[in-house]
Amino acid sequence: MPTIPLSYSYADGTTLDVDAHNDMVYGEAGTGIMATANGELDVNNVASTFEIDATHVMPEQACIAKQEWLRETSTVFSDGVGSSSASAEYFVIPGCSLRFYQPYDVSLALFQWSVFITQTKWNLQSEKNGEISPPLNIIAQLDGVDLDHTFRTLPETHVMERDLDKRPSANEMHNALWFDMSHAGTLTKGWHELRVMMNMGTVQFANGLTAEADLSLRFGTDFREADYYLYQKASFGIRNARVLTML
Repeated sequence: MPTIPLSYSYADGTTLDVDAHNDMVYGEAGTGIMATANGELDVNNVASTFEIDATHVMPEQACIAKQEWLRETSTVFSDGVGSSSASAEYFVIPGCSLRFYQPYDVSLALFQWSVFITQTKWNLQSEKNGEISPPLNIIAQLDGVDLDHTFRTLPETHVMERDLDKRPSANEMHNALWFDMSHAGTLTKGWHELRVMMNMGTVQFANGLTAEADLSLRFGTDFREADYYLYQKASFGIRNARVLTML
């Protein structure tokens, strides 16, 4: 059995020293029984033949696993989250973030996340305004730092050639794309956060105006024409974020 040296002894016939008693039971590690027993035992407290087995390790003391997820579909449009600035502005993909507390340093932390994405990404090739190809990218961040190896560019889905009075063509027939990625490293004690981010650019000309296109509809022998704005879009299906840490 482990032994804990006592900092106060109860001599017969003497008055109890309340402060010394409390310090021995509840004091700092090395002097207090409770503090020493709750995680501060070392080689000075155990016999040389002592070995740790499964009965000494409680769940999540040597391994911690956490997970967040969403099943409901979520759709965002570039007029709500889009960026028109030169620097990339990212937002967190709903259901693809995980914040957790790591109570001790670990030698291995394995992060894994996956997400289904269906996107609308434009490429405009106007004779008057030149080519416009707004970004639509994803990247993961750990504690606010980009994980560069997780950067992905989503493919274009719609192209409008020449002037913006032409019918757009589908550049690629596609279903939902599935991204399944991971990252491994070490972690120190404290709070940590994994975030999967998206940068969705607005469909704008150099003068800052949102791109428009003409739409012609036929009703019998009559035609109706209307202008409509062009937006990018991303719909997220089942997604999750997980972490497994090992002592």
